[in-house]
Amino acid sequence: MSNINPPVNNPAPYKRAQTSGLPVARSTLIIIGMSIIFRKITLEVYHAIGCLSVVIETPYQKTFWKSMGGRNSSIPSGRKAGSVEAIDMEYETQSPNPVAPERTFLQTFVGSFVSIKDYPLFAERSLASALGHFAILVTLVCSLYAVMAAQWLNVHVDPYLWSTAKSVPEIQVHDGVASSPVQQPYFFKIEGETIAVIDTKNDPEIYLEGNDPILVLSEHHVSSRNAQGKIEAYKLEGDFEINAAKVQGWIQAVESWTLPVLFLFAAVWQFAWKAMQVLLVAAVLTLVHKSRPSFSTHLRLATYALGPAMAWGLIAFGAKIVGVFIPFAGLIFWAILFSLTAGAAARIKNSPRHH
Repeated sequence: MSNINPPVNNPAPYKRAQTSGLPVARSTLIIIGMSIIFRKITLEVYHAIGCLSVVIETPYQKTFWKSMGGRNSSIPSGRKAGSVEAIDMEYETQSPNPVAPERTFLQTFVGSFVSIKDYPLFAERSLASALGHFAILVTLVCSLYAVMAAQWLNVHVDPYLWSTAKSVPEIQVHDGVASSPVQQPYFFKIEGETIAVIDTKNDPEIYLEGNDPILVLSEHHVSSRNAQGKIEAYKLEGDFEINAAKVQGWIQAVESWTLPVLFLFAAVWQFAWKAMQVLLVAAVLTLVHKSRPSFSTHLRLATYALGPAMAWGLIAFGAKIVGVFIPFAGLIFWAILFSLTAGAAARIKNSPRHH
């Protein structure tokens, strides 16, 4: 017993050892108590959310739980529906390959932009559905590209063309002989710069002595100097007339085709280039993940990830045409496409259903 009692002649170290342990023990008890309280609050919140989800369960959730055999089919007695324990029990008793809840094509299309966490579910759709998604996505984005480009042309190019057309003088050609009622030589200028000369009396070469790229209309020819400095002349033939009203009609006809032509050019380029990008991303990530999941799954995921990436491309294009430069916009596009595809593929690879 004497070995257990502290020495009488030196009580201070024993006292210090006890008092120094009290704050640590007290703090430990407080932390444990707070953890218990926090866990209790968390469980109650999960329980409330679970009960609420049962009340407002969507058709999509009903399809999922029905495919799993019912929401509460595997919950033992004594477990509250919607509680953390019940949810864990349902997860543990799920089939390794449950039937994925079906979404409509429209839900999947919209979800590819606003519900990135559901990409693994989207990958369950058929490859034909993914191809349809790709076609509609690229068509829609190309339409927006064409509209934005056409609007830019309307603001910055159209006024220039119409003001130029109004100043076109009347020119008549009869049996290959040109004439014009304007005083000659007539210098046709745009913003103070001469681009054409009408002179049916004198030799056109006197106006082509310099290197300025101008056109000269003489009595029988239209002449100009090419890039190599050589004068080229084109003989007039037949009968025709050019005036301001006719040129304005040409501009109006071209404007009516501007949007379809812009869309056609955008579609030809985007369909080919986006298909190559999606295939490249799918191939690279399939190699990185060692074909788990498969190339076809990566291809579908990359197709759905293309939506947010092309949305960013639209933003960058819109900023560019209004004069705002976004640095590394192309790299950001690739980063979005790669990261969304890789993240969804990693979730599929690490999910219990995949093992």
